Amino acid sequence: MNYTNISQKNIVPFLFLVCLLFGISVLSIPVQAAIGTIAQDQQWVSAQSVDSALVANDVYMMNNGVKVSIAPKDYEAFIKNYQTYATALSRDSQIAMDHSNSYTVSQALLPTKNAYNAEMTAANWAGFYGSQAITAMLSGDADKASKDTNTTTFYLNAYYTDVTIRKNLYDNYIRAQEIATA
Repeated sequence: MNYTNISQKNIVPFLFLVCLLFGISVLSIPVQAAIGTIAQDQQWVSAQSVDSALVANDVYMMNNGVKVSIAPKDYEAFIKNYQTYATALSRDSQIAMDHSNSYTVSQALLPTKNAYNAEMTAANWAGFYGSQAITAMLSGDADKASKDTNTTTFYLNAYYTDVTIRKNLYDNYIRAQEIATA
């Protein structure tokens, strides 16, 4: 048989027949890819739920540490609490971003993931500048401490805004999934 005269239109049915004979499902490849994305979506949602709760706790504790130590005017407690939670916020938000970036989510969930990453980036910078403010304060550089405190506040406000954006995007994603499966 001369194989040089086989046209493209003849190859497709031939390949389909070979796949059937050897039990290879041609349709399973896109289905497996879609199932993989759904699994990644679910895994990402679970991971970000845990990580964002940890970061939210760091933000709360950083702010609570400030409130508790200001009330009795305990300067050493303020420094210790703020530094501890600012450092934890930097560390935990970085871990959250690393976890988030290890997942490939569907196009439908991607805007939520992007908002989440923006949220964690803002938290990370808030922790970084919060820690820098304490370092500057301890070194006696009041101007840098003030600037870093203002920058911390800026990033905390961005974090709170990004939390709201992510929540709204995720709610829209859930509604769309419910409509699609109804």
